[in-house]
Order: sequence, then C-alpha cells, then structure tokens
Amino acid sequence: MSNAVVKKADSAAMRHAIFRLEDFIKSVPGNGIDESGIQHIHHFAPGVYAREMIVPADVLMTGAVHKTEHISIFLEGRIIVPDGQGGSKEIEGPIVEIAKPGIKRVGWTLEQVRWITIHPTEETDVELIEEQIVTNDPVEADCIARKFLLEGEGEVEYDEQAFIEHILETKS
Repeated sequence: MSNAVVKKADSAAMRHAIFRLEDFIKSVPGNGIDESGIQHIHHFAPGVYAREMIVPADVLMTGAVHKTEHISIFLEGRIIVPDGQGGSKEIEGPIVEIAKPGIKRVGWTLEQVRWITIHPTEETDVELIEEQIVTNDPVEADCIARKFLLEGEGEVEYDEQAFIEHILETKS
C-alpha cells in the first residue's frame, strides 16, 4: 500500500484505497471474513426504511457507497477511522449526521458498534432497497461522487499503511 493524495476524506482516492483494501482482504487465503457476528435489523415506517447494524468489537469494517443523502446515526460504540489528514482518529457514539452520497467508509471497531442509516423509500423488500440506496461498484461510486460531492477543497495525505499500522498498534 502507498500514500495517496486525496481531496477531503470522501475523494476518489480514498474510495479507491478502501476498495483496494477490500480486494486485498478477500484475496488472502484463510482471511477469516465472517459476517455471522454482524447483525442487520431492518425497520420500516410509511415512506421510511432504517437499517440498523450491530458490529462486535475488534472488526475491520467497510461500508457500501450510498447513492443518496441520508441520516446516519452512530448510536454507540468506539471505532478508529481515517481522519482525512493522513492519520486516524477515534470516534465515539452517539453522533448524528446527514451523510452525503458517494462516501465509502472504513473503520476498526474498538467495542461493539450500533449504526443506523435512515432512507426515504416506499419499498419494503430489503434486496430491492439495497439496489436503490447502495453500490459496491467502484465505477458507479465515482459517478455518484462526481455528481454529488464537492471534491476540490484542498488536498490531504491518506496513508493506507499508517492507518493499518495504527489499527494493529491499538489491538496490541
């Protein structure tokens, strides 16, 4: 892995680095990928879908790229994430934000995490909702970001290796 100059934390370079990280992890024999400990709970109200995710401690997690603006609620837990300045930072719930489309996230859970995203939809079939609201395709992710994100407000360093090393140090 190498340093990449990125524009804000949501830039194409950051997304591509996370996609490469996912590809690398999947390519390692015996990588231990096991989503059985991750719970997904689906909530519905008229015109609204909420996806709750409960992730145990000590998990490297990546997210899909959302296609639309939505409410993101980091309800509880602690996680290490890239800080957009070349390093990483620890965040702790609760945090409520309006999440912009095109962002791909990565983090290492330090303790159990509960995260909820809320989306407008009349659909109630979870597979169809996921097709509507997220993508894991890098090309589609770039198109979404170009359409919705302002990528040009300064450059920062994102050091993939330093982020991984920070995670490993934290685990020790």
